[in-house]
Amino acid sequence: MTVGVGLSDFKVDLAVGPPGKPPVLAILLDGPEWAERRTTNDRDGLPTTVLQHIMGWPMVMRIWLPSWLFSRDDVVATVCERAEIASRLPRHVGERRVSTGYAAAAPPQDGQPLAGAGPQGGAGAQGGAGPQDGQPLAAARPNSAPTPAASPESYSPFIPRQEGGLSVLDGVKRRSPRHAAAVQDVMRRIVTEEGPLSEARLFLLTAQCFGMTRPSVYRVRDMAAIIPSDLRRDPEERFVWPDERDPLRWSGFRTWEGVLKERPLEEIPLRELANALVAIARSAMGIDLDELLKQTLTVFNGTRLTEVPRRRLMAALQVAQDRGQLNVSGDIVTATDG
Repeated sequence: MTVGVGLSDFKVDLAVGPPGKPPVLAILLDGPEWAERRTTNDRDGLPTTVLQHIMGWPMVMRIWLPSWLFSRDDVVATVCERAEIASRLPRHVGERRVSTGYAAAAPPQDGQPLAGAGPQGGAGAQGGAGPQDGQPLAAARPNSAPTPAASPESYSPFIPRQEGGLSVLDGVKRRSPRHAAAVQDVMRRIVTEEGPLSEARLFLLTAQCFGMTRPSVYRVRDMAAIIPSDLRRDPEERFVWPDERDPLRWSGFRTWEGVLKERPLEEIPLRELANALVAIARSAMGIDLDELLKQTLTVFNGTRLTEVPRRRLMAALQVAQDRGQLNVSGDIVTATDG
């Protein structure tokens, strides 16, 4: 069981699933957030509609404070029963049917107290026991920000080292096989250490290894002519990829401690940005589009979602949609099993 799932206006108070399976039952409580909704439809109708038909939850259940106070054992039994039923139902996202295999939050370690075993602002505030020992429910602590389904990898920028003088690059211009091979060897090492990276950055780092601060246009043209073809595997843009990261299969993304200016979004492949969007959306189980963009920008150490980063992130979002990994319905983004 997970508490406080989602980053959209319609959060799930409790997310429950059978033992060893992802959450499939969304539970709403009559807490303060419920009471603040102005109309009956906002309180009772719209949340269920959004959760089931837009966010794709197989089943939505409400728990009222009086029921919890006077017959909590029956409530727990009903929750367990409905979670089992919901685990066998498909998720409906828009017009698509997908399985219920989205990521669940990690369960607590042994010895941690259960978080939010009772309805918040209602039964949970009254004390008393939650599910009894032996019943198939486990709790996890809520987080204020999403935790990606897979931990990000560490980004390590390549540090240029002197590998030769300008004469090597001059040899590339003269089409010397020996000099071309030396430059290609440096390119491969750069891509292995830092890739994926843009071709523009590859040319910059390569030139710095041969005594240049910044390559001229004709030097870039010379280096572009000898990039090993197996490094050019990006289906969207001019990025080069190492052997261990297949752009068609890699689902990770990389973070570091540096500022966004030192590693701007334009220097991060659309596929890598898309992977981060998917991980955050999957963790949130339904998230507002702007919130998703902001959270993703924060992951890469950005602070302000201005037009330039928004345009880049929206392009990455389109990549994720084209790959069948994200579904956008209105302003709500959900991760699929694609």
